[in-house]
Formats: sequence, C-alpha cells, structure tokens
Amino acid sequence: MRKVKKVVLGMTVMSMMMSMAMPMSMPATAIGGLTTVSADVVAQGRCGDKVDYQYDSTTQTLTITGSGATWDNYKISVNNGDVKKIVVGKGITTIGSSLFSKMSYVDDVQIANTVTTIKQDAFAYVNGTITIPTSVKKVETNAFNGARKIVVSGDVKGYEVGAFGGQANYNYDDDYDDWSYADEGNISEICLYGSAENLGKAIYKTSVDSITIAKENKKCRIENGCLTSVDGKQLYYCINSKGKVTIPNSVETISPVAFSSVYLDKLTFGKNVKSVGDFAFVNATIKKLVLNKKLSKIGVKAFYDVSMKKVEFAGKVKMDVAAFEHHVKVVNKKKFKYAQTTLDTALYAKRKVTIKFAKVSGAKGYEVVMKKGKKTYKFTTKKNSFTTAAPKFLKSGYDVDKKYNMDNDEYLQKVSGAVSVKVRPYQFVKKSKKSKKTKKAYGMWSKEMTISHK
Repeated sequence: MRKVKKVVLGMTVMSMMMSMAMPMSMPATAIGGLTTVSADVVAQGRCGDKVDYQYDSTTQTLTITGSGATWDNYKISVNNGDVKKIVVGKGITTIGSSLFSKMSYVDDVQIANTVTTIKQDAFAYVNGTITIPTSVKKVETNAFNGARKIVVSGDVKGYEVGAFGGQANYNYDDDYDDWSYADEGNISEICLYGSAENLGKAIYKTSVDSITIAKENKKCRIENGCLTSVDGKQLYYCINSKGKVTIPNSVETISPVAFSSVYLDKLTFGKNVKSVGDFAFVNATIKKLVLNKKLSKIGVKAFYDVSMKKVEFAGKVKMDVAAFEHHVKVVNKKKFKYAQTTLDTALYAKRKVTIKFAKVSGAKGYEVVMKKGKKTYKFTTKKNSFTTAAPKFLKSGYDVDKKYNMDNDEYLQKVSGAVSVKVRPYQFVKKSKKSKKTKKAYGMWSKEMTISHK
C-alpha cells in the first residue's frame, strides 16, 4: 500500500511559521491571495498520482480533488462513521478499487461529470444516496454494495455483473487484521434517466425494492411489468418478479439477466420475441412457459437452473451452451430436423469424459463428436448423461479450465488447445414408403462446448 503523502504549503515565511504551529494534516487554502489553514480539516493526503483528499470534520465531508485516476486498492483512512458526504471533484477520471470501502455511514455521494470508470469495491459499504453521472461508461463488480438509492444519470451500459452489489466480497482489513465480508445488498430505489441494457447484470443477486423512470427519461418505458426501450423492441428487465407476466408484442429481444430469480406462475412470450439473451432467466422459477413461433435464438445458460421439466418450440430455434440443463426435455412441434439439444456438462477427469445434455423428444439416440484441430472422435449413445473413456488426444496433459459463468464474460473467452464436443439427435425413418428398411434422420447439431479438466 502506498503511504499517504503529507502536504505543507506556504506563500511567505510568516505563513510557514504559522503552519508549523498547526497539525501537519491540516491543508492550506488560498483566499484573496493569502494562504490560510482551515482548523476544521483534520485529515488529508494523497490518493492518486495527481489526486488529493481532505476531510472536514465540521461538515463531515470527504473531498477528492485533482486530475486523473486514484490509486487502486488504496483505502482512505478516516474513522468509520465520521464521513457523511463524499464529493469527487471535477478532473477525476477513475475512482480506483476500494477507495471508500472503509466508510459505511455516508448519506450522500456526489461524483463529477469527468469520471468515466468506477472500479471494484470503490463504494463497497457506502449506504446512502449515490448519483452516477452521464460520463460514467464502466462500473465494475461490487463498485456499490450497500447503497440505499442509486440515481443513474446516463445509460446503464458497460456495467459488470453485480456492479450494484450482491456478489460475495471478501476484503482484508488492515486496521483489524482480519477479513471482512460483504453479503447480498439491498437497494431501496434505482432511478433511471437513460437506457438500461445492463441493468439485469448490475443488480444480479441484489434485492431492489423499486425501479423508477425519471420524467426526463426518453429511452425507457414500462409495459406489462417489463422495463423496455422506448420503442418497445428490447426488454431490459422484468419488474414484476411474481405472478403472471406477458411480454409485450413489441419486444423482439430479451436482454441478458432480464428475468433472473423471478418466481412466475406463467410467462407468455409476445408474438414478436426473436432472441433471448445470455443468462436471461438464470435461477428463475417458471411454472408454465408459453413461447411463440418467431423465437429463433436462445443464449448461453438462458434458462439454466430454472425449475422446468419440458420446453416446447414451434419452429427452428438455435440454442447456445447450457441454454437448458440435461434434465429438461426439448420438444419441437414442427419438424424433427429442427430438433436441437444443448450441452450443460463436458468434463475430463481420470482419463474419462462426463457429458450431459438436454433430452430431445422423439430421439432414438444421439451422435457425439469430440474435436481438437483436425482430430475427431465420433460415437453414438442412447443416454443424455454418461461417462465414457476419453479419446487419445485428450489423455496427455489436458488441463483446460473453461468456465461458462457470466462473471466478467469468462464464457466468451476462447481457450487455446481446447477440445470441443457437440451432439445431435437422430431417429429412424423408412428409406421409402414401400421399404421396410430404415435410415437415420438427424436433427440439428448443438452449439460446441469446450471440455474442461476437472
């Protein structure tokens, strides 16, 4: 950790002598050409290469001034409970990780419109009202983990998973020589002035009592309990977390994590929904799901850990990795050639591979292909959950660890030297109307999944 640099300023010999009689922590300020020191400022120091802080005990205000970024993993040391207001001044561009993580009784946070990035744990325990300016383009995980009200002046875009708290957060506290833990957060209100593409990601695992749209907001609207873009084409977030929800007919795209952890008796897709984003319904409970005919794409783990046994499609739908789990039966009511499964497990351990994927209605078996470069290994199985001997190209020092979790978009990263697996269902059909002989008729290939080393 960087040491705090004390600041001693003086314009004349007399002022230097006066300042020597005062505590070193009290800063000098220029008033009318003279240099004076405020007796109310009891702490000050440096928290960035060109950034300083000072704490005024009378107003209980901590002010950050200067230009550029503050240091990462630097915790300003002011007694917990003393600070009631934080002001991040004009010129600051990045609020570094953990900067205000020792302060948990702050009522008000003001951030200048020059800040573009707020890093992890920056306001980890601040529990008052926080206004995020329009200039902010990136907010990292747990940047806020205790705020009671968050006002977003700009767009909720570029926000990481758990940006508003709720992610497991362990920090080592130097003062107490111990680890501290921040659990799931609870936000009374989020007020939006712009769009909300990443709102679901930002409040993942966080309890929010109310989401409101400012009168000046021209980018969002609420319909059928759903927060959507103003034209209605993109569904950002489901505000109604219980009961029955019908997605508006105007919606074409469902954003990632839009329905996370909801408990719905019935969910009905509007007639124009075409795509479902990654993790859109993760951890949700949906007793009855009614899809439409236009649905054509479902993202990574879109319905992962959702309590359902069967899903029915009315046409060709491409599903990404783990869109559904292996205990779910996929039914395609149109044609078997459109039938597709989705892998949720592919693990290598002790020279064996464990593979699990969703069942396909009407399938008599499945063709499985493992591939590494130009090397392939094919076999068939009647089971959708099994362990088999690994091919030779998997046995020598394979140590790939590929994760399909939403945190920091790890699931999008490609792994060099990885082995992939894909599956397609098949059934037997007659070669001709008059023939008794049969042949295999295949459904669609699943999206390839990287095999990980357990």
